[in-house]
Amino acid sequence: MRLLAFALLVTVGCFDPGQPSLRCTADKPLCPDGLVCINDECQQSNAADASADLTVADLSMPDLSLPAGCAAGNGRKLGTNGCWLCPGMFATGKAAALCSPTHSPPANANQFTEAECLGTTGGFFFANVYGATKPGDPSVSECGKFTMAGYFFGFWGCGPGSVTVNANVSCSGFRAHFHCALASGVQCTNNTLESLSNTKAENGVICCPK
Repeated sequence: MRLLAFALLVTVGCFDPGQPSLRCTADKPLCPDGLVCINDECQQSNAADASADLTVADLSMPDLSLPAGCAAGNGRKLGTNGCWLCPGMFATGKAAALCSPTHSPPANANQFTEAECLGTTGGFFFANVYGATKPGDPSVSECGKFTMAGYFFGFWGCGPGSVTVNANVSCSGFRAHFHCALASGVQCTNNTLESLSNTKAENGVICCPK
């Protein structure tokens, strides 16, 4: 018995951290002096500090999985395919400048769902889709043109617009339409996004990956 105890003392006293690690548990560490139980292995005590530092560093790293879509670094995501809602006022010819270099206003609603688009709050966000709708009548619309008397021209997009049309008369997947009118702070002179201007900070543009 004394021989066995002596053998154990020799083993512990001669333990070399460079050798294969001793196993341990949080309930029963039983590690030699100078070592602590980390992840079920007896290790040098400074390994715990290094592990903690690494964890903090990992948490502080930005998420680079998808690039931000707004040039100003603001905005919020729309759907899960990299589209963003980018708020801000813009002059004629500057709508697309709200998007980062990797993004641009989309010509259709294929990269997000109808519910995500119609559920947008806080302002109206324009797509690169022109058309016209009739106030108070969600059953009619014109897509890409403005020819009918009694209709108002403008751009389609996401959010609370001037008119939300029925699904069967949507334009390129968009159902929300915003009329160009001086009173609304949104003006346009033709069917190109370059003609659009906005003086309401809560409005903006949709920016999707190019």
